[in-house]
Amino acid sequence: MTVNFTGIKNVGAMFVTTPEMGRTVHIMSMQLTNDESGNDLDEFTKAIEKTGKPERYTSPYEGTLNIGVATKEEEEEYIPATHQYFINGKQLKVNDKNLAVFSYLCKLSGKIQNKKKEELGGSIDYIKSPDFINGSSIAHFLKQAFLANPNADLFPLLNNMYRPSVAKAGAEIVRSAIDETMTDYFA
Repeated sequence: MTVNFTGIKNVGAMFVTTPEMGRTVHIMSMQLTNDESGNDLDEFTKAIEKTGKPERYTSPYEGTLNIGVATKEEEEEYIPATHQYFINGKQLKVNDKNLAVFSYLCKLSGKIQNKKKEELGGSIDYIKSPDFINGSSIAHFLKQAFLANPNADLFPLLNNMYRPSVAKAGAEIVRSAIDETMTDYFA
């Protein structure tokens, strides 16, 4: 794991397939801060305020942002996949009030994709913190895996989720899904 000191830090991603529901859930988890590299936390806060219910999407763990994209592939080839979006565990509907959030998420995804490998990853101190344990969607799924098999070595799985290439792949999925959704929304 690497440590980063920018406005976007501790970026991890994971992918969960639920065949019984015909969905794949893509999850990105990160911390946003304000620093010399940008005011990522303030930008998120401004975008989320435009929803009219910012408290719905914020987390008690400062700067925590969990983005979930649940994708359902349609059985017919000519029907595009459908996406549902979640911010910190709450569904974010696609409507005019929420367009600023989707715009922010696209911008954020682009920033993550353009970061150098050394600027991504997760800090061990963060992984041990209550912010991760209680505020991260990734930690939630790791808890479930641990409960299912308490003897499992979860460190390799955790280490993989915080690889820069996985973070970039997660950002690409979020950005592509939003692009598809916005194309349909404005059509």
